[in-house]
Amino acid sequence: MLASLNRIDRQVAQLDRWLAPTSPAAQRRVHHLPSQPTNGTEQSAAEWVAPATCEEFFRDNLKLDITVAQWVLVKVLFDRVDPVDLTPTDRALAALMFGDCDRINPAARHTVAMLKGARVGGTWLWSLYLLYRAITADLSRLAAGEVAFCPIVCERMRLGRQTINYVRGALLVAGIDSFRTNNATDSVALMRPDGGRVTIEVFAASAGGASVRGKSFVAALLDEACFFRSAESGIVNDDEIYRAVSPRVMSGGTLGIISTAWAEEGLLWDLVKRNLGTPGGELNAKHETALACITPTEILRNDDKIKADIATARTIDPESAAREFDCIPLAQNTSKFFALPELRHAETLGVDLESHITPHGAEVGCGLDTGLVNDSSALVAVHLEDEVFTVACVLERRPTPAEPLKLSEVCKAYSEELARQHCYRATADVHEFEASKEYLPDIELIPAPTGLAGKQEAYTLLRTIIREKKLRLPPGNEKLIKQLSEVVAKPADGGKLRIWSPRTRGGHGDLVSALVNAVWQLHQDSGGLLSALDYLVSQDHHAIA
Repeated sequence: MLASLNRIDRQVAQLDRWLAPTSPAAQRRVHHLPSQPTNGTEQSAAEWVAPATCEEFFRDNLKLDITVAQWVLVKVLFDRVDPVDLTPTDRALAALMFGDCDRINPAARHTVAMLKGARVGGTWLWSLYLLYRAITADLSRLAAGEVAFCPIVCERMRLGRQTINYVRGALLVAGIDSFRTNNATDSVALMRPDGGRVTIEVFAASAGGASVRGKSFVAALLDEACFFRSAESGIVNDDEIYRAVSPRVMSGGTLGIISTAWAEEGLLWDLVKRNLGTPGGELNAKHETALACITPTEILRNDDKIKADIATARTIDPESAAREFDCIPLAQNTSKFFALPELRHAETLGVDLESHITPHGAEVGCGLDTGLVNDSSALVAVHLEDEVFTVACVLERRPTPAEPLKLSEVCKAYSEELARQHCYRATADVHEFEASKEYLPDIELIPAPTGLAGKQEAYTLLRTIIREKKLRLPPGNEKLIKQLSEVVAKPADGGKLRIWSPRTRGGHGDLVSALVNAVWQLHQDSGGLLSALDYLVSQDHHAIA
């Protein structure tokens, strides 16, 4: 990881030298454009002259003001310019993204595999490329009356609708909104001056790629492909969608497969690794089955605001920042979910459980994890005051091989501690959940989040609170610290994490589970109090660029 980050730092430093002086105009290399119709002025079909290149469309029709590196992407990806034909500065930038190559195999240009940093404008540029293809592609091979498509395949329809909004805005800026023949939420239907009809439409990542079959595509985009998962089955389906879309892209068009990094697996990772090399290592370009590129944020966006945001992200969570901004995916092996130094710091902020008194006005959350035979039963109470979470009680009952725990006695201990905490609601795991209700008639039991996504969200919330130094752990409770430090995570399909506590002689993460449940309850009951943490958790556990 350190070597990878050092490589990024060297690239960014070199990029800064190329773009000196550092004025905004120099950084963006603004061109003086020939006079054009005022943006937003509608052109008739008779006046419309189709641009010869995508770069021309972006510069002259859309008046884009983008960075030098973004223009290099436009030239190489969309106008199919070979690196050897670029200016020396542009070619050096291309080498950082595409590897050291002179000419790109024409057969590989059918598919682009783009591992991108967050906030590089990737989805935006690709949406404008789809529009360019929609208004310029050769449609002579279509059957009479056939409508061509530019599909945008996303994990969720909501994400794709933003891409459609980009297209609508571009039509207005270019003065060709009269080409649009519909006003739908998920699509833009166009009637070109030559009579050709093309629809740019959002499709959900469906099982077997069923939503995108039976159509002819002038270009296509699989957006955030590392996170594809069918809404119907929950099964990862990036390969199936690729197989459904790829053969339907017409000659001259490009299938873009783009995403922020996730794990060292899946369609996009395989295409990048096979055609370019491993992110963080030497970019040994082959470009055999796809045109592959890696575009870290600081190569495409080098303004001061972005640099400051990235520096802050590296301070809070270096691993997530490396994934989001440097395009370095999670390794396939497991990693510790909670950092021991952060846990030790939380311990220094804690209070002695024997002497702790509930602060006036503090919110109280209690989490339960019930085991009777092989695992312990645990209750953890947490007080929330001024957005600081203080562990106020850790209660554990352990079974023995000769004497399993009795649910009635465990629930009696729960009830007594809940009364002491003045808490009459508790979040509990599903195990023994229904049976516990009978012994806790005065307590409202709330089911803890379940499934891969639910567990990831709850555990990520706790980790975010720890990293923000908002958790106080009781000093000297080595068992709780040990169980927290033993929690491991492993990348799972579809942008998820598989999180679990290894079984040891000291237990099976029962105290951790109870703590997670207590914090989750307070989070749910806070009524917006934790809005800042909501944002941090969303950045931490599922990054969507």
